[in-house]
Amino acid sequence: EMEDLKQRLGEREREMDEEREEMREREIREKEEMKREIDELNKEYKEREREIENLKQKNKEREREIAELTQQFEKREREREEEQRKAEERRREIEEQFKKRDDEMEREREE
Repeated sequence: EMEDLKQRLGEREREMDEEREEMREREIREKEEMKREIDELNKEYKEREREIENLKQKNKEREREIAELTQQFEKREREREEEQRKAEERRREIEEQFKKRDDEMEREREE
């Protein structure tokens, strides 16, 4: 009976050793899988960071383009307004000349 108990105890210890080994191997596999998942997530995170930086850079470039185009538009608008002012001034001068000439012709007729 003692021998039987020793044998069953030995078997039970082997079974427990096998279970511990399986648990250890499963734990190792799970840790490796978790590490792979973490590495993949880190890789994705870094890629997203790069994308964000690229978008920020493009946004800055567009803001510069908008500022440049706004300056060009404002400059052209000022030039157009200046040309309009000069044209209006020239029109008044011409009108005055015609009026003076008309006045002179009227005086000459009256004389």
